[in-house]
Amino acid sequence: MAKTTNVPGTLLHIFQPELGGVVEYIRTLFPKFRDAGYHQVIICPEALRNADEFRKMGAELIFMKMVRPIQPINDFKSIRELTRMITEIDPAIIYLHSSKAGAVGRLAAAGLGIPVCYNPHGWAFIMDGGLVKKRFYGLAERVLSRWCDKIVTISDSELSSAVQYGIPVEKLQRIISGIDIKRFKESEKTAYRNRFVIGFAGRLHAAKNPLKVIEIVQNLVAKIPEILALFIGDGELAGSLQTRVSELGLEDQVKFLGWSDAPEDDIRNFDIGLMPSAWEGFGLAVCEYMAAKKPVVVSDAGGLKHIVKHLYDGFVVSSGSTDEYCKYILDLYKSKTLRKDISEAAYKKVCREFTIERVASEHLELFKELQGSSGP
Repeated sequence: MAKTTNVPGTLLHIFQPELGGVVEYIRTLFPKFRDAGYHQVIICPEALRNADEFRKMGAELIFMKMVRPIQPINDFKSIRELTRMITEIDPAIIYLHSSKAGAVGRLAAAGLGIPVCYNPHGWAFIMDGGLVKKRFYGLAERVLSRWCDKIVTISDSELSSAVQYGIPVEKLQRIISGIDIKRFKESEKTAYRNRFVIGFAGRLHAAKNPLKVIEIVQNLVAKIPEILALFIGDGELAGSLQTRVSELGLEDQVKFLGWSDAPEDDIRNFDIGLMPSAWEGFGLAVCEYMAAKKPVVVSDAGGLKHIVKHLYDGFVVSSGSTDEYCKYILDLYKSKTLRKDISEAAYKKVCREFTIERVASEHLELFKELQGSSGP
């Protein structure tokens, strides 16, 4: 690797996912940090979908293999390699994103004297799994917290879970997530005008529970003949979901649009936005639905219940049952007035509480604190 120029105010991001909410979070914040004077270096997987976009924004990309599962030998190699890279880059701040990068990154940076900030983007110990696994991840996070200066939690739910699992309160910094609302200013449908579209935007992963959307369509097709489910996203469940659609004969009612770098172009064609997550750190896509003035129906997983106020600016399904989802969707289908009232209240909330400008400002204050100066 070529020597990286040590620019005062270099912010080093390290992450393992190649797509999804973590990448979108960094992509949205990147220009805000750049405009504040930070030179940003990103260590990430070579398969990063947004690589060209990051380069155009001014990022210096360094590719490194990092796998999500725990693999002691490979993880040890990753830690040694990261230590070498960090020493060479000599950043002002290290910002670690997601649990795997958070683990290897904190160990790699230990003893280097560089401020380290870690954002789990959804704790590993809140995911579905046995009690032993949850306790293991909780213990790992408690131990690793020694080797970072601050841990950013992106929702009230994530903050309370951290406290519950014994992560030191003095390490925690609550910065509620947000979006670039201007991207979603166009809310009129440009396609599927004769269909009632229920939409899902996100990674096709068990955490997001995308199979629930197909179950909802199966239950509603007789009552809403023009129903259409649109999936924006990709992931490990794509193949099995498409197979399930074929088995149920729902090819005319379900479409998979794949991953999009401009989700706003598809979300505008939704009538309702769905997020039936099994577990969730925050739920950026829900804020995107709200910014596009689409009524939302969500689960009560993680941060979702803190975004949506039930019966006021959306519907929160606490039972997880398909019937409950269907009830709220039918209510919205039958009443344009309800759709309008709910979506207007949601739009006002997202503009008031979930802006990327606030998120960036709170990060910049944190970075100043960590650097012990007035900033870059």
